[in-house]
Amino acid sequence: MTDTLKISQQSARRLQDYAQQAGQSPDALLAQLLDDYNRQSRESRAPSLREQMLDAVQQAIMATDATGRIIYWNRFAETLYGWSHDEAIGRPVMEVTPTEATLEQANEIMAALSEGRAWSGEMLLRRKDGSQFEARFYDYPILADDGRIVGIIGISYDITAEKQAEDSLRRSEARLRSIVETQSAYVVRTDIVNIHYTYANQRFIDHYGWMYTDDEPLVGSSPTCTVIPEDHPLMIDTARRCIKNPDQPFQVTLRKPARDGGVGHVLWEFVALTDADGDVNEIQCIGIDITAQKQADEMRVEQAGLRGRLQKEKELNSLIQRAISSLAHDIRTPLAIIKTSRDLLGRYFDRMDESQRRQRLNQIDRQLLHVTHMMDDLAVAVRSGLSERRFTPTPICIVTLCRLCLQEMQAVSTNPPPMKFINHTQLEKIHADETLVMRVLLNLLSNAVKYTPPDGAVALILDEADDWCIIRVQDSGIGIKPDDLSRVFEPFFRVDEATVQDVQGTGLGLSIVKDCVDLHGGHIQIESEPHQGTLVMVMLPIAP
Repeated sequence: MTDTLKISQQSARRLQDYAQQAGQSPDALLAQLLDDYNRQSRESRAPSLREQMLDAVQQAIMATDATGRIIYWNRFAETLYGWSHDEAIGRPVMEVTPTEATLEQANEIMAALSEGRAWSGEMLLRRKDGSQFEARFYDYPILADDGRIVGIIGISYDITAEKQAEDSLRRSEARLRSIVETQSAYVVRTDIVNIHYTYANQRFIDHYGWMYTDDEPLVGSSPTCTVIPEDHPLMIDTARRCIKNPDQPFQVTLRKPARDGGVGHVLWEFVALTDADGDVNEIQCIGIDITAQKQADEMRVEQAGLRGRLQKEKELNSLIQRAISSLAHDIRTPLAIIKTSRDLLGRYFDRMDESQRRQRLNQIDRQLLHVTHMMDDLAVAVRSGLSERRFTPTPICIVTLCRLCLQEMQAVSTNPPPMKFINHTQLEKIHADETLVMRVLLNLLSNAVKYTPPDGAVALILDEADDWCIIRVQDSGIGIKPDDLSRVFEPFFRVDEATVQDVQGTGLGLSIVKDCVDLHGGHIQIESEPHQGTLVMVMLPIAP
């Protein structure tokens, strides 16, 4: 027999207290009780002290002889099983308590008891009324001096309520874990002694587990590994404030490295967790990935700035148009004088003397010089406007710029052809002058729209190759004659007037585009055939 009964309920400890008062082990106390029963019948004596103590224990205690017949049945056994003392005494124990399910455990129990070992386990037992319940059962062998089993002591108690509580707790824990593991938020806990992760939900592991190995797992590592170094002071300061104020949550946005080499933004809420004594032992952090929101906010700010700069470009283009219109008006007078002088020379050349002829020729020369000066002044004015911020490259979002310029062209054009943007790249930013690239896009799209009929099509295509960002503007318009292709980049050059007489223009667009491309160290080329449309390709370096 064992020297100590390991019974978890508080009432079982009372048996040990009584045994200690008597200076005996619980097993010995029960064995002596059996001796009392063997010496005299219950009717011929008053209850012994040992019997009174065992009746006071809030657990069913029974004893059998070597044949399995019940020889002791305490008061709590009567309550638990529904059999009175007189009904139970002398009956085989297998008729009183076990169910068919527990009969299968009999061999296991007897094997342990025959070796002098106690047995304990959970069993399904039966009451007198036939109802069943789960119980914790302890069997102890009573051995004679020669090692034979002369009796068995059984102690049992109902664990139905415990089982129900355990099942309820297990289901609650399963539901809670399911919620934590499947939610879209990150959930982690960190101890405040070693400053290591003690828990991370599956969402967090899926996003940041790539930073760790089996030899160095995420749980047990420092949280600084998943936060970029620049944000470490902010994270530490938030944790300190959280520890000082256990009942108050603190929010902080931390940047974390992404698998693709970028940076993600996570909004965290820190809450201190306390132990039974009220001392802070962990910090729980619940985080929401706000990278997309951050990018959207930055995109909105960037688009607002782009729209403002786009408006300035429109104003500049309007200024150029007004300058050209003014030149067209002012140039009529000198051209009229030149025409008049030419007509007079042609009609009256033979009647004029040398002085008169020279006078008319000088007049023509002066007007031509005046026209030349006017053209130079216009060119200087236009170039000066275009060169206000000559070349200031910065990282710019080329995809956003392309979309905005296309939207702007759709908004300002009257009855434009269908227009679409096609992006074949993963580019986010290139190193370029935003204003100059905007001028390139607006001029190319403007030309494509002006020279393409409403039933045609215009496409803005973004691509990349090696270290180059490639911008293509494809239209299905009237095209350009081969003889004119070599001159399209000349200032004020316009193709055959008969072909484009209904199209307004200054002849500066492609000249401006080429200047902008050249400043970037890029390339531009045009492919076109009459009535087959035009393709303009611009290549800009992605990095400086």
